[in-house]
Amino acid sequence: MKLFVVLALMLINCVIENLAHAARVAGVRTQRLMLANSLFNLFLMGAGLAMGIQSPLVNNLVDVAVLHHAVAQVLWYCRLIITTRCLGYVLGMFLIPWFASVMEVGIAAMEKNGGLLFDALLEYASWRGLRTISRQFAVFNWRDLRAAWQQPYPRRVFYTATFVAAFYLAVEMAALYASALVPELPRTAIALSTALRGIGTILFVFLVDPFTAMIIDKAAARELALEHAMHITVWLSGGKALGAAGAQVLLVPMALIITELIA
Repeated sequence: MKLFVVLALMLINCVIENLAHAARVAGVRTQRLMLANSLFNLFLMGAGLAMGIQSPLVNNLVDVAVLHHAVAQVLWYCRLIITTRCLGYVLGMFLIPWFASVMEVGIAAMEKNGGLLFDALLEYASWRGLRTISRQFAVFNWRDLRAAWQQPYPRRVFYTATFVAAFYLAVEMAALYASALVPELPRTAIALSTALRGIGTILFVFLVDPFTAMIIDKAAARELALEHAMHITVWLSGGKALGAAGAQVLLVPMALIITELIA
């Protein structure tokens, strides 16, 4: 039961993460980028709450497995979590068109209520608002994905986003596995993973985020077609999904590197 709760929260969190991309698309369409960002922060808190709940549950599963000398079970937990996150990113990617429409409804509600978030939420959660959101349900199809991939963006942006996602997730799960391999130094393993994930964040900020921000800004200024905002989100979310799958390959090597560093 505990594992099921962890996986369910993980799936929800990964789907919500894609709201960041959908918020950009909605902001471009409505030319209300700051309102879109404000609304996204609300969903981000929900994702943070899900992560806050599942994190101690995951650590507890690992602690119990270590107490029972079931290190192989910890590896199975890590692989299952990575698989769940990969599925969550894929699902979130396909739902971005709907998420963008949902965010547009939210932006309109916030603007109508003078930027008062609580009043906007009441309208957002009303029967009329929910009916509007449900009617706008849409997902990506393969033709949309192919059109996005055919855009003449530098391929290194996608590859870097994929690598960073793989590295970031692999380090996080490898630290958990390493804490089981070296149970005498679990806190050191977790702390080292935080430092290593910082490398992934730096790579993303220097090599991916500036280019994607430029595309979003140009689309918002109508210097590029609106479709570019959606296409670049496909690159980012697709890279994240593919990177999560690649984390399966990096998991054990990264865990061994961490154990060597802390031993």
